[in-house]
Amino acid sequence: FRMTLNPRQREAVEHGSGPLLILAAAGSGKTRVLAHRIARLVASGEVRPEEILAVTFTNKAARELVSRCESLVGNAARSLWAGTFHGIGARLLRRHADVLGYDSDFTIFDADDQKRLLKDILEEADLDTTLFTPEGLRSFIESAKNEGKRPGDPGIRSGDPFSRKYAELFAVYQARLARLS
Repeated sequence: FRMTLNPRQREAVEHGSGPLLILAAAGSGKTRVLAHRIARLVASGEVRPEEILAVTFTNKAARELVSRCESLVGNAARSLWAGTFHGIGARLLRRHADVLGYDSDFTIFDADDQKRLLKDILEEADLDTTLFTPEGLRSFIESAKNEGKRPGDPGIRSGDPFSRKYAELFAVYQARLARLS
């Protein structure tokens, strides 16, 4: 492929192995540099396209990057791991969903979906929603998950009455998620 780059861009494209940080203003050619760098790595045989991870801030930027790479190296660029942090995470989860006990076409809840489900669970439990709130339950579940805890783990039901009740509802929440996905 033919490179049409200025000297600084060419330096970044031809950078050897190891990390490379590119800091540049909007419209200065960062996507061009990344596309050419990826194309150089693929064309030289140093790496296979599926070994490249390109994380962007938007899906549009990822599509543009892949498109530019395709124009340089052809269909091989379609095997790149390019996308947003969340998009790449979802792709990995879908690829290995069976390990987690899910189908690969599982549903990802957004904040509004989660809030509705938590509210439904609290209403079905017939609890005083001034004491047991969706936000309180969400916070409990988030803390438990951040600590790597699951609903049935020892110690999760210990503590004050609110925590014990939230631990029970955490199990209900996980069961509902599994049925919905």
